Amino acid sequence: MLALMQLVFRFGYFQFENVTLALKDWQYLLLVLSSVCIAAGGYVINDIFDQGTDAINKPSRMTVGKSISESQAYNLYVGLTIVGVGIGFYLSNVISKPGFASIFVLIAATLYLYATSLKQMLLIGNVIVALLLSFSVVIIGVFDLYPATGPDNKQQMGILFSILLDYAVFAFMINFMREIVKDIEDNDGDFNQGMYTLPIAIGKSRAAKTVFALSFIPLATILYYIN
Repeated sequence: MLALMQLVFRFGYFQFENVTLALKDWQYLLLVLSSVCIAAGGYVINDIFDQGTDAINKPSRMTVGKSISESQAYNLYVGLTIVGVGIGFYLSNVISKPGFASIFVLIAATLYLYATSLKQMLLIGNVIVALLLSFSVVIIGVFDLYPATGPDNKQQMGILFSILLDYAVFAFMINFMREIVKDIEDNDGDFNQGMYTLPIAIGKSRAAKTVFALSFIPLATILYYIN
């Protein structure tokens, strides 16, 4: 879904807006690949540390410890992360912004911290996942719009960037609710592993009602955006 969204913005929207973009098509595909690799690495490291909860919540769908060993999973995590961050370093130099490589390092590090500790904290893990997913939208503008922005197209680029930000905010809201729903589904395993999620703090029923109430926010946002 992450890759599809990034591809749609580039090839289904930006290219029809008649704007100069910083990355060539194949370089943009590398940006998508980098995002996918870092995200996949995050899923792998999360599965490694989630073996206890997964054994309770979804034993039939466990991968680490069944399909592959823990050591193989660690190797896969390291490989995916190195590839993703390495591509990020390359693209940062392509747009003459080598400092932007730190973005990829920070994202990879945050995913590791999420898997090892942050997801156990009330709402912190939910916010982090939602932020990282929404940033996968913002990073399009950072690498494809911002470097190509000049005095002659500043206004047009600003409009496109604002559209990306609007979509990122919407993506944050949707994914934040989705993470709470996942916590509700994984409540038993999370409780046994000593995590402190929203359903554990206030109960599954109240957490579900909270998600229902929050769902009106993106709905209102869509209605406002349409009008």
